[in-house]
Amino acid sequence: MKTDKNLYYKNKYRIPSARLKGWDYSSWGWYFITICTKDRSHKFGEIIEGEMYYTELGHFAASSWLAMHRIFDVLIPDVWVIMPNHIHLLFGLSPKNTEYHENKFDGLIKNSAASIINHFKGRVTKYAKKESVEFQWQERFYDHIVRNQKDFDTIQNYIISNPQNWNKDKFFTE
Repeated sequence: MKTDKNLYYKNKYRIPSARLKGWDYSSWGWYFITICTKDRSHKFGEIIEGEMYYTELGHFAASSWLAMHRIFDVLIPDVWVIMPNHIHLLFGLSPKNTEYHENKFDGLIKNSAASIINHFKGRVTKYAKKESVEFQWQERFYDHIVRNQKDFDTIQNYIISNPQNWNKDKFFTE
């Protein structure tokens, strides 16, 4: 039986990467990221009549995201929204990174989209543990590399209107 060596890392089976092959996730560009809570549990708050009301953890997640550009000087934040069980982020990476980094299953690349999300998720998790809030993230995150202005405008509008469209959202649960 022939096996694909790319399905293994350090001799352990792993799920193949969902990342765009050949794309350097530390390179200049705009990224649309969605991060979900484990089992889509409502940990960040609730939406009432199209408006998001944060829990304490939701407030912390919001303030943490707002601080991320001070930690990562390559980060160019745009719109974002925290929903009851997921977070949408639209951000750019400035062209400070000049060398190509191959997209591979190995350590995090400094100032990459993944390192920013990893740091953000870690801050929220650490806070939840400190405050004894039962909380976990879903493994991984969804990413979309913004390809043009129309794509950017569509994503921006989607994020901004997400709370008003909560009952139509694919992550919607009561």
